Formats: sequence, C-alpha cells, structure tokens
Amino acid sequence: MKLQFLAIYLGYIHMFTILKLTRHAQLHEWLLEVERTVREESFRASVVALILEGRPEEALKILSDYFKVETPRLEVGMPKRHTGMAGCYLASKATIYVAGRERLFDPRIILHEFYHHLRTTGGKHRGTEKHANNFVRGFIAAYVDRDRTSCKRDSSLIEANQS
Repeated sequence: MKLQFLAIYLGYIHMFTILKLTRHAQLHEWLLEVERTVREESFRASVVALILEGRPEEALKILSDYFKVETPRLEVGMPKRHTGMAGCYLASKATIYVAGRERLFDPRIILHEFYHHLRTTGGKHRGTEKHANNFVRGFIAAYVDRDRTSCKRDSSLIEANQS
C-alpha cells in the first residue's frame, strides 16, 4: 500500500514538474516573442526617424540589410510616363524616384516605393498597392507609438521631478 501511494505521489510530482516546465517554456517563448516584437517596432520607428531627419539613403540601406536585398538607388525627378506622381519605383533600374527634393523626407513615399523594390523579383513586380500601403502603415504606427510612449515617459519624469 505504501509503495502504491509512493508511486502515485511520485507520478504527481513528475506530472507537476512537467507542467511547470511546460509553463516555463511557454512563458519563455512568450517573452522571446515580446522581445522580438519590441525590437521590430523599434527598428521600424528608427527607419521612419531617419527619413524624417533627412537621411533616406541611410534608411534604405538599413531596410535593405534587414530584408537581405540590394539597396535601391534614390533619385529626385520623375522618369517619363510617371510625371504627376509623388514617387515611383522602376525595377529595370532598381531605382526609387521622387518628384521633388522635399519628397525625399516623406516616409510614406520612401517606404511605399521600397515595398515595391522588396516585392520585385526577376524584374517582375509581385506586390500590390494595398500591401505597399499596409507596409507603410506598420512603420508609421511604430513611429507614432514610440513618440507617444516617450512623451508619456517624459511627462512622468517631469511630474516626478516637480514633486
């Protein structure tokens, strides 16, 4: 009887240990996912910041390295048949064109056209305008959230210093 009880007891201990390890592994996986998400959001926000700071070439280099593609060229002035647009991407020249110098600092245009560069393989475009716009929204949202978070943190520090 005592041996049976001991076997059952050890079975429960073993089962709870496995459950604890499973929960620990799940928690570890969740923490890794949160860390990856935070890193990705920070990356996106920093790319937008670079463009807004007047460093679009640097932003394109970082994006290209991240996505493991060649860095596209960046030129001011629209090619023939593309006038009247804010920007475009020509796969044949692997170049992002923007209508004017001020457009170089518009993350919506630079990121939208980079998406087309990213989705072009073998000279053929594989993306859509809808997906390009969603790609841009993700970057802009990360930048806005970063600013919102840092503003809250800054105001909290100011309030704490005033006390």
